[in-house]
Amino acid sequence: MLYAEVDASTELQREKETLARELQWLLDTELPPVIQDLEKALKKCDSMMKNENEESVRSTLAITSSNSDALKGYIMSSGSNIYKGELQIKLPNYNRGNLVKATINSQKPYFIDQLGDAQNYLILTLDLLESSHVPYTKQSAMELLNDVIKYVSKSRSALTSANEGNLFPYKICESQVFNSALPDDLVIEFHVEGAEIVTSVYALQYHASLPSHKLNILINTKTSTQLSLMKLSSAHLIQAWKKLEQN
Repeated sequence: MLYAEVDASTELQREKETLARELQWLLDTELPPVIQDLEKALKKCDSMMKNENEESVRSTLAITSSNSDALKGYIMSSGSNIYKGELQIKLPNYNRGNLVKATINSQKPYFIDQLGDAQNYLILTLDLLESSHVPYTKQSAMELLNDVIKYVSKSRSALTSANEGNLFPYKICESQVFNSALPDDLVIEFHVEGAEIVTSVYALQYHASLPSHKLNILINTKTSTQLSLMKLSSAHLIQAWKKLEQN
């Protein structure tokens, strides 16, 4: 019985030593390349989302509304800004069906809050990675990966759907965004849904047939256009985090 207990204790100690060596190997050998690859990918994402002036990072996106000519035109984007564009709006129940044109003022670009938020989270993530130190301990590695996953997830979530508080009717874009002032009853806005920029037009129509109530009816049309965004694959990051958690 005594020998059996000694053997069991020795085996347990050997197992602990093996796990400790495996953890140290993971921290010293496996994790640093993952962190470097992640930092490289995030820097590329950050560069794509910055307000660069180079022509190579500018995108021209066509705008068309499906099955109608209610909204068409184009926009040109750079980083988080739409700096140029022309829209042609023709709603059957607005402005007697006449065409309304709107051009974006290049001196006062339209800033898309979601892209700015996504970039801010990327910057926070890069700051974390650049301030991390090798060699890692299990605790420092777990804390780093948890924070990185949190900020990267928030960055991606910012592009999934817009905050209602930043959209009409809670927020209306500044009139200086357009070269000519829009009619008071017409609102144009842009937001991001996944890999698309959505263009929305809202018109408030007064019904003269109901003078005692002055009923305003909201007429709106939407169209979306593809936005080129880099998708960050975090499979290796998640895998490293799970391995650390198991040890």
